[in-house]
Amino acid sequence: AKLGWSANALTLDAYQSISVTASVTVRGASGLSILTNDGGSGGELSFSTIGHVTFKKLSDSLSINGAAYTMVNSVKSLAGVIAANPSGRYALANNYDASQDGTYHQSPITTPLKGDIQGLGNSISNLSIDYFGGRASIGLLVEISTTGTVAGLRMEGVNYSVTGSSEVGGIVGTNFGTLLQDSVSGVISSKHTGAGGLVGLNGGVISLSSATARVVGASSGGLAGSNSGGNISNSHATGEVAGVGHAGEAGGLAGFNDGTISNSYATGKTKGSFSAGGLVGTNDGEEGGGVVQESFATGEVIGGQAGGLVGFNEYGVAINTYALGKTTSNSAARGVFRSRRIGWH
Repeated sequence: AKLGWSANALTLDAYQSISVTASVTVRGASGLSILTNDGGSGGELSFSTIGHVTFKKLSDSLSINGAAYTMVNSVKSLAGVIAANPSGRYALANNYDASQDGTYHQSPITTPLKGDIQGLGNSISNLSIDYFGGRASIGLLVEISTTGTVAGLRMEGVNYSVTGSSEVGGIVGTNFGTLLQDSVSGVISSKHTGAGGLVGLNGGVISLSSATARVVGASSGGLAGSNSGGNISNSHATGEVAGVGHAGEAGGLAGFNDGTISNSYATGKTKGSFSAGGLVGTNDGEEGGGVVQESFATGEVIGGQAGGLVGFNEYGVAINTYALGKTTSNSAARGVFRSRRIGWH
C-alpha cells in the first residue's frame, strides 16, 4: 500500500532485502533511513515498476546503509553537485520532466561519476540530446568510473541523435562502474559508432537492468552497444535494433561482446548490415572473453551474417542458450561459426 508521513523519521530495517512496490512519500520536516542485510547477506534495495520513493523537500534526510545522500530534483542540479564533488552520494528526490530543459548538445553531466546516484525508482523523462562533433561519450552521463554506481534510475522517452565518433547510451556513454536496476525507453541513434539502450560502451557491470528503446548505430545493442570486457547479468532488452554502415553490428542485447553475458534475454527485431544476432551481433572470444550463458533471444533477425542468438561468433562460448526468432541472412556464412564451444539447449 502507499505510504507517507510528514513528521519525524522512519527507518526501514531488513535482515536481507527491502522491496518498494508502491509509492512512498516523505512529505517534509522528516527523513528516511534504509538498512538492508542487517544480520543477513545477499539482500538488496529494489523497486517494482510502480514502486518509488519521493521527497517533497530537498532538505529532508536520506540514509542508505549508513551513508547520507544529497537530494536533487533536476538534471541541472545533479550535474552541478557531481561537478563539485564527483565522489559524492546523490538521490533523485522525485520524477523530473527534462523537456523543460530544451535540447542538450552534449552529455548534460560532463564530469565522470566516481560516487553514487540513487534514482529511488524515480524517472527522468523526455531528455533530448542532439550532438554533432568529434570523439565523445554521450548520455545522461558522459562516463561512470570504476567506483561509480547508478541504481534504481528510470530514463523514459529519451531522444538522442548523435553524429560523430561517439559512444551513446540512454544513461551513460561509457561505463566502467556499476548500473543496477536501471531502465531506459525512447529512441537512440548514432550514425558512425556504438549505440546502446542503456550504455554505449560497457567495461563495467550491468545487472537487473532493462531497455525498451529503439537503437540505431554502427555497433548497436538493445542494452549495450559494446560489452567490452564488461559483465551483463539478469538483464533484458525488448527494443528494435539496427546496425548501420558497411560494418554494422547489431544485437538484441549487445552489438559486440568480448565480456560475459549471463541470465539475460532480448526479444526485439534486429537488423545489421554485417552481423546481426538476436542476442549478440559479434561475439569475440579470442582473448578469453566472449562468454554467453543461460541466455536466450526470441526476436526476428536480418543481416549479412545472421544468427538467432549470435551473428558472428569468433571463438566465443555459448552455454545453455537458445533462440526462437526467424532468421534471414544475406551471406553464405550464417549463424554461429568459428566457435570454441557451443552448448545448445
